[in-house]
Parts: sequence; structure tokens; C-alpha cells
Amino acid sequence: MSDAEVYTSDEDSDVGEDTGVAIPDDAELEIADELSKSAQRRIKKKKAGEEDDEALVSTVVYLGHIPFGFFEEQMRKFFTQFGTVGKLRLARSKKTANSKGYAFIEFLNRDVAEIVADTMDGYMMYGRILKCNVIPAAKVHEELFKGAGKKFKRIPRRKLAADRHNKPKSKEQTVKVQKKNLAVETRKRKSLAKKGIEYSFPGYSGADTNNNPKPAKKKKTAVAESTPATPKSTKKTKKKKAADGAQTPAAVAVKTPKSAKKSGKKVKKTPGKKLE
Repeated sequence: MSDAEVYTSDEDSDVGEDTGVAIPDDAELEIADELSKSAQRRIKKKKAGEEDDEALVSTVVYLGHIPFGFFEEQMRKFFTQFGTVGKLRLARSKKTANSKGYAFIEFLNRDVAEIVADTMDGYMMYGRILKCNVIPAAKVHEELFKGAGKKFKRIPRRKLAADRHNKPKSKEQTVKVQKKNLAVETRKRKSLAKKGIEYSFPGYSGADTNNNPKPAKKKKTAVAESTPATPKSTKKTKKKKAADGAQTPAAVAVKTPKSAKKSGKKVKKTPGKKLE
């Protein structure tokens, strides 16, 4: 290879590396603006992520395994030593109004809620080990504290149901109940017939569905007019009869003398005298 060829190849290589296109100043400014916008977007996302992390943690504390007797008033007094208590709701039974053993407590400060959860988790109270943790904000329901701060009133549902059942029904209601009973009975009869069971019973089909009870038949009473009724004996008549019987004469036994017994003579018995 000659020196001229080597020179020409070097020039070609220099031309290939340098495109010869000059970048204007306006384009550089546009690139800088795009970089600043992307940086601003990243900063906004980061800030939003930090805000989301803060929003994930709530100030509501779950308290479980609560012993009986530790109610709303006692709980509020106990937890005010940690900080200000906002809302408090103890879960209660609708039937008996007794405590279900768990509650939800809202504090005004997030740090206080975390301290309460760390302190009270595993704490023994009246023979029970408490369970306590902070509820995530996503799991806090809107109606979690519904009825909080109000006295729970027990509704006598059993008495209300009994009164509703024993309430006198109208004619339309009785007809409706009878139709329902008849429908159930016909289904039962059909199922027995399909199984080949011959069993007959009166049921509701034999009853009067019009709710018109039949008049009761009068019993025939045969009274003998010829024989008069004898009056019942009273205590007075019984006493009078006893007194009359005491006044009637009675036979008096006469004792035979000993001399007559020895001699062997018979002694005639005289009839008893009347008592005056």
C-alpha cells in the first residue's frame, strides 16, 4: 500500500466520524426544557408516593380480647393517658346488648395510635391477653364508628315477635294462612302417595275453611215427670233423725241373780220399761 492510499484512507475516516452537522442553540434549550419537565414529573411522583405512604397509616386502633366489665367509659378513661381519644365504639350484640369483646378507638395523632398499639398488644388484663394493632387507612370503613358515643339500647326482639304472632288476624289474613296450610298439606299427601305410603289423616282439608264454626248440637235430657225428685238430706235433718232414734224405747237386759243360777230355776225375763 502506497503513502498516497494511506493518506486518502485517513481522510475518509475523518469524514466518517465528523458528520459536519452543527446543533443550533434553540434545540439545546428545548432538550434542557424536556429534561427539566421530566425531572419535575419524577419529583411530583416521589412527593405523591410519600403522601400515599402517609395516607396508608390511619389513627384508628383495633383492640381485641377485651374482658367483660371493660366498657366504653372505662376504656375512654384508660386510653386518655396516652393521648386525646376521638371516637370510640365497642361492638355489642343486638339481641343481648352484651360486649362482643372487641372495639375500635380513634386517636387524633398517628404517633399516639402507634404507641398504643405497641404498648397494649400482648398486655394482660383480668386474665386476658389483649390484641392491639393500627388499622390501615384502606380498611377503615365509612360506617366503622356508626352509633359511637350513643348509649346502646337493647331491643326486645323476642317480645316483639311474640306480640306480632299473637296479634288478632283479620279475615283476609286467616284465609291466606289457611290456603298456605292447605297447599303444604296437598304437597305432603302427594309425596306420600308417590312413595307408596297409604296414610290418611284429616288435616286442614277436613276443616271448615270459611271460618264459620258449626253450631253445637243440644243434648237431649230425659226427665221423668211422674217421679218427684227427692230432696237432699242436709246436716240438720241428719242430726234430727239421730235425736229421734235416741228417744225410741229399747230392750233392757235383766241380769239373773246368783241364787237362781245355783238352784237351777229358770227366771222369766221381763220386757224393758220405757224410758221417760
